Amino acid sequence: MYPSNSIALNYLFNLERMNKSGLDTTTLKRGILNRYRLKGQEMIGWERILAEARARFLFELAVTNHLIEDNEVGSVLEIDDGRSQLGAALKKYGFQTETIDVSQIIDSPNQSISLLPSEDKYTFGVTHTLLEHFPSLERVSLTLDSIAEKSQVMIHQVHGSDTPAFDWDETHRIRQTRQEWEKFFKDWASNKEGWTHLGNHDGFNGRPPNYVLDKDGRLPFYDHYDKQLIRRLIKEITAANAISVSRIPLLLIAFALAKDNPALLSPLIGAVFLLDAADGYVARKGLGNSLMGSHVDILSDHIVELVTMFEFAYEMNVIPRAVPWILAARDSLTDLIRLYNAFVFADKETHPHTSFETFNKMGRFASGAIKTIEGMTIPIVPSLGIHLSIAHVIVSLHRGLPVIMSARSQMIYRHILERIASKLRR
Repeated sequence: MYPSNSIALNYLFNLERMNKSGLDTTTLKRGILNRYRLKGQEMIGWERILAEARARFLFELAVTNHLIEDNEVGSVLEIDDGRSQLGAALKKYGFQTETIDVSQIIDSPNQSISLLPSEDKYTFGVTHTLLEHFPSLERVSLTLDSIAEKSQVMIHQVHGSDTPAFDWDETHRIRQTRQEWEKFFKDWASNKEGWTHLGNHDGFNGRPPNYVLDKDGRLPFYDHYDKQLIRRLIKEITAANAISVSRIPLLLIAFALAKDNPALLSPLIGAVFLLDAADGYVARKGLGNSLMGSHVDILSDHIVELVTMFEFAYEMNVIPRAVPWILAARDSLTDLIRLYNAFVFADKETHPHTSFETFNKMGRFASGAIKTIEGMTIPIVPSLGIHLSIAHVIVSLHRGLPVIMSARSQMIYRHILERIASKLRR
């Protein structure tokens, strides 16, 4: 059972009664009570914003897939903790919501359909950041069985143990990753006649995924919905990608402010190049994973690299002018191959390093080190420009050659030639 607020209040009352040192327990009280509040309702407006997003998602799904017609009223069966604002958010879309308080079922030893309304049939059955609080997966399965009996479509938002905020809430009991939850929902659906797990709809980055299940093919356009360009772009708005892209304007500002001040320009360029390591660190901590995140990182790095080289060559005249053009040709070719692989062969491995077997940590370190040393040294010691820039070109070509010559690249070349030949034959 969840510890009740009354238990926490009694504890605090006794603490204050026995407190002889005059200790202010206000902060402690707030901390203890918040431990038993689900999903962070203390954050002003946060639950309302999430409810608005969920309501919009449900309405768009209903309309796009013709779950409701012009004069029909959509309905939602929501299993929650009693504090959700989804019902209020759905009213403006003409939806009716029935909310079942989680305390009625979460620890019930004999959970069954009798706990839910017995006659109504709902357009959607939903939960949000709830199932991970259950005592066991068996209890989750029983809940899904109950909701499925009364719903045409189910959408369950679940915190996986590999999402950043999972450990913030001590009441999370089921420690499963997103992949493990996905398998759980697939297995559940495969054992239920008519039900299918369609995939994971990812909300705004940082939020848990939504596992979408439908019965008898009621969501024929769900796949199309989740592949809309705007949604794919939204998924790329991450902390890691923001750091990657921010390096470009920061570098331009550095040159604009300190081009004639080597002592200032050197550390500013160094900071911009060092940020390349920061975005990777943030992504590995779960605050930046996205489908195209690795490509955004590489493209941003190449733009920063080329802007720096062109500035050194044409504005400051400290390196040969052929250098930025060699690097531009190399970067353009490798980036085109990587992006072609990512968009045309999306069903295969699309990581820009793993796909081409270039995930060499030593090579990446050497490349990053030479760029950083070059960027920081040339403004202060211009005479080293030709030596450092040549070393930069050699390392860059060495790193790019495996991409151009790899087995995946050979497959891409054949695919391009086959497409050209096919068009010529028409």
